Amino acid sequence: MEPIFVRIPARPEFISILRLTASSLASSMDFDIEAIEDIRVCVSEACNNAMLLGDNIEVSFYPHDDQLEIEVSPFGSPDNAVHEMGVLIMRSLMDVVEEKEDGIRMQKVKGSL
Repeated sequence: MEPIFVRIPARPEFISILRLTASSLASSMDFDIEAIEDIRVCVSEACNNAMLLGDNIEVSFYPHDDQLEIEVSPFGSPDNAVHEMGVLIMRSLMDVVEEKEDGIRMQKVKGSL
């Protein structure tokens, strides 16, 4: 599958577009329902963080045979309890979570617990 790139205004009413895109893509890749929900929640958490840091949110989806990699930018280190909780949620639901200089990278592997 080809990578998918989405750029939206950093406003709450547009976050649902990214959640829906993530869910639809994970479903088309045959992730199970729990993994799809994990991916959707983590995209939402990353976008909530990004919404406070810039005018736009950019999300890149990189589908592979056995995994989905997602990058969200901008992303900032948690500066309050709400954002800190968001990062903890992402780390608990995804297989890889890596903060980068310009965003965050998450990865979910099919069949992982």
